[in-house]
This record gives sequence, structure tokens and C-alpha cells, in this order.
Amino acid sequence: MLARGLVTAVLVTVLDQLSKAAVVAHFSRGALGDRETVTSFFNLALTYNRGISFGLFNGGAGLNALVFSLAAAAIVAVLIFWLSRVGSPFLAVAIGLIIGGAVGNVIDRIRLGAVVDFLDFHAGYLHVASRLHRFAAFHRARKDVARRVRGRIACAIRDAARL
Repeated sequence: MLARGLVTAVLVTVLDQLSKAAVVAHFSRGALGDRETVTSFFNLALTYNRGISFGLFNGGAGLNALVFSLAAAAIVAVLIFWLSRVGSPFLAVAIGLIIGGAVGNVIDRIRLGAVVDFLDFHAGYLHVASRLHRFAAFHRARKDVARRVRGRIACAIRDAARL
């Protein structure tokens, strides 16, 4: 099952990089801006995420690429270890899909300092799992969540220092 999962990971990584390159090339022509409506619920929208999911830690610090790449590499190592132990072909492919996506994101972070994102699903003004900063209401909500997370971490560190 290890081979099946690793082949899946390689294929996903290649497809990930090819699709991102195609989208970047598509938007680099400049005539479209950085967003194109495809359907009433789906847009192609070129964004660069320097943080993690939902824009957390997306401040653009140069250290983010290194820290998140190292974290992803550690997670991939654990996933490969798990993959070496599975007996189910379905699980091997599933783990391979995750590994391939993680490796594709690490490649982006090393090459570009950020992960290329381009899928934007939405219902009206509600953008599902969107990292697009031009939608002010969702950007504001993400900033509020990020502030709260940073505040909680700061309080936990302060409380730990008192002990």
C-alpha cells in the first residue's frame, strides 16, 4: 500500500503544481484582474496565502514560509510512516491525497513564500472557506478570529510565566 499512496501523492503534487501554474499564467495576462466568474456559485480568484487555513497568521512575515514548511514536512513524515502501516487501498490513496496536497503547498511556500489559492465557492456574498481579502466582511471576521487567537495565546504564555 505504501507504493499506491506514494504514487497518488506524486500525481497529486504534479497536478497541484500544474493547475496553480495554469491559473497564475491565466491571471498574469492582466486583462481579467485577479478574479473571474465561472458560475453563479464559483469563481476563479488568484490569491496568495502566507498563513494557514482561513487566513490565520497571514501577516506575510518571512518566517511563516519556513515555519509552516517545516511543520508540513513533519506532518508528511508522520503520514508516510502511517502509510507504511495501512492495509486498505482506499486509506492508502486518501493518505496519498493529503501528502500530495501538503507537498504542493510546501513547494509553493519555498518558491513563492505563500500558497497559491484560486478556488472560490460562494452563495451570494457568503464565500465558503475563502481566503480572499477583498470581501471585507469575511476579511474582518478572520482578523477578529486571528486577534482572539493571538490574545488567548498571549494570555496562556503570561499565565504560564507566572507559575
